[in-house]
Amino acid sequence: MKKLCTALMAVAVVASSCQKDLGGSPDSPVVPGAVPADFDWKTTRNVTVSVSTPVVEGATPPYAVIRIYSSPILSAENLAARGVAKSAMPFRSAFTLNAGTENLYVQTTLPDGTKSVKMVGAHGTVAVTGASMKAAAAPKMRLAANARVGSSMPDYPKMEAPDAASFDSKAVITAIESGKSYQLGASWAFYAAPEYLIPAGAEVAGKLDLNGGFSPYQAPILYVAGKLTLSSLNIGRAKLAVLPGGEVKIGTLKIQPSAADGAAVYVFADGKLSVGKPNVSGKCIVNNGTLTVDGSLDMNNGLTVYNTATGVLTVTDEMKVSNSARIYNDGAVTVDDLKINSDGEFHNCENALLVVNDECELERSTAIYQRGRASIEEMTARGTIWVNCHTSVNELEAQGAEFNFSANAGLDAGRVEFNNTNVSMARGAIFTMEEYNADEKGGGNRFAFTGDADPRAVVLISEKAYTRKGHETYFSGAIEVVYDNDRDKDYTIRKDYLTDGAVMSASQTTIITENGCNGGKDSVNPDPEPEPDEYANVPGRTYT
Repeated sequence: MKKLCTALMAVAVVASSCQKDLGGSPDSPVVPGAVPADFDWKTTRNVTVSVSTPVVEGATPPYAVIRIYSSPILSAENLAARGVAKSAMPFRSAFTLNAGTENLYVQTTLPDGTKSVKMVGAHGTVAVTGASMKAAAAPKMRLAANARVGSSMPDYPKMEAPDAASFDSKAVITAIESGKSYQLGASWAFYAAPEYLIPAGAEVAGKLDLNGGFSPYQAPILYVAGKLTLSSLNIGRAKLAVLPGGEVKIGTLKIQPSAADGAAVYVFADGKLSVGKPNVSGKCIVNNGTLTVDGSLDMNNGLTVYNTATGVLTVTDEMKVSNSARIYNDGAVTVDDLKINSDGEFHNCENALLVVNDECELERSTAIYQRGRASIEEMTARGTIWVNCHTSVNELEAQGAEFNFSANAGLDAGRVEFNNTNVSMARGAIFTMEEYNADEKGGGNRFAFTGDADPRAVVLISEKAYTRKGHETYFSGAIEVVYDNDRDKDYTIRKDYLTDGAVMSASQTTIITENGCNGGKDSVNPDPEPEPDEYANVPGRTYT
């Protein structure tokens, strides 16, 4: 199985290569001053890569442009090397990567703009055979960077950072006496105040209770500008606010359902909250900073999480959204597994990025509103997927699901298996895949065009497709199905399954304008890319 969504380096999705002296050979020239003298090379690995010229329908093109990326996000930030492979001379390069980089993504571009991507392991010396390509095939889509636009992020509770000087000195916590638990807000425990502060520079550890509900202050707020470390924390009506520069680490966090208004947990921009075992339900969490769950996050019973434009949410294991829970993401969310069930919803807003490193399971009566960018390794869908912007899925299976493509949106997939699934596509939408129902099992699927028919929607299958009697897939309306029906007699699309104006062609003829929401898809017939001759060596930048 190809791992097109291998861990995307925290959630910024950029793991830039750094340069190192590998001996000053022509393939790895020295760049003076590119790396600090005290740099720890144990955090890096050296890689030497050679890429052969591609084979295009049995022939060899005069040249091909080679780009090597350190991430499946084929963006400039992740570019490790770039050059040209010629018929008699493979492309070679040596460079240094972050030690955590497991795979490289080798993109080959033909003179007519056709692209192919291979994933290879980032281990020592790597020899990449030339890609087997077909001229004028539609290029693979990539996760293009989005220019920030208006967001569908709903209104969420907001807090203002308090003036540290305004706190009663008795409500400023700089230490917790060993063996004691501080009950905040109650007149009979510690000190009664509506607000408490752990100031910048203070490092506090011990026991705190934020149950709230006691007289005289029912819903006290604990602001943390310093560092707070707790083995466990229970939050009832009280609130925890991590201020800019503040760092909070909690082993077990329990948030009780409560009538308190606003957010039970509020992380300001540049604040950091790390939790080991969260048990949260029926409240609200707002993250403007960095929220890390080192394990699983089970969201249930109507819990709402707002990950705002500056928010980075990372879950190292499974995120479960269930029992009418909602998550709204306008920043960046990275999870290993995402499971949505029991009326749960995931809203990925216009400027957001969602990365699922392993499995995404979408059960019935659930929905993903995909308005930003999403990169998912494996998806099993039984609910509703709104494809409003670029979505990349390596392995996609759907059973009784619904896919709704908005105009100019793109879904880029590898292997696709659909059964009793409906796909609605608006003008200019594009759904590319390598294989469609190649295991010869699925059927009862319908792709239908909706709205204005200029331009058509495109369904592009680059390798295998199987639609036969008993395994029907119907295409109706202004849809161009791009597939070479003559390539393999065992894998064909019956033309009588194309109705109401749907057409099939061996190569794409519909011109779809490049945009961020279709993955930055190139024109159908782009001008040949000029052959690179030489590159300037710039300190601190990758080069070949």
